[in-house]
Amino acid sequence: MLRKIPLKDDAMGMAIHHFHFNNDNSPVHVLLNGKEEPLLHPNLFFRKWHQMKKLEKIALSECHGEVLDIGAAAGCHSLILQHRKFIVTAMDNSALSYEVMKSRGIEKIVLGDLWNLKNQKFDTILLLMNGFGLSRKAEDLTEFLKHLKGLLQPGGQILGDSTDIRYYLSQNGLHENIRTGAKYFGDVTFRLEYKELLSDFYWTYPDKQKLEECAKNAGLKFKVLFETKATEFLVQLS
Repeated sequence: MLRKIPLKDDAMGMAIHHFHFNNDNSPVHVLLNGKEEPLLHPNLFFRKWHQMKKLEKIALSECHGEVLDIGAAAGCHSLILQHRKFIVTAMDNSALSYEVMKSRGIEKIVLGDLWNLKNQKFDTILLLMNGFGLSRKAEDLTEFLKHLKGLLQPGGQILGDSTDIRYYLSQNGLHENIRTGAKYFGDVTFRLEYKELLSDFYWTYPDKQKLEECAKNAGLKFKVLFETKATEFLVQLS
């Protein structure tokens, strides 16, 4: 699960670090199931409120109480909440991203493994930018959600988005390259290439049915707050 990534494996963290400290917006090359995706520029992780998707704005507007922002990267969501006087903890497993967030003035940052985060409680847990994928495999999503449930205060909530990628995979011939042994269509492999660095990892994109099933198995109520025509959706688990 989330672990402290060695610098040599942290392609995205290095890109974010170079953009912040050197104004270098060199792109990250992304391969999904072995096929080239559009280039990813690190300035994406520094966007302001007016540059964010409606889905993100709704999620940030639904936050209450003390917030945990998981997979915070450069901290764009945490900064907005902090400016709104929320107590927010930004969490990431990249030491390079940690340095960037610290430089940007985020007051509470946790570097490390999500599974080691215990004995703390939050009112809202944010999992934006397809954050449910941090479970890596759909078959592990229920246990992932159970762990997050254990970090919630009574009356707390998890706000996160996902994407039903079936149409995308079909249109791009990616079903043929689905990762070896994958039991679920949303389980994919990623490779990120930034300059001389490579990062390989598993990810999952649960569709609404899968996410609702896993949420109920974890003892959480499931509610769709927003969805787009492009198959993206925002949910509240409580």
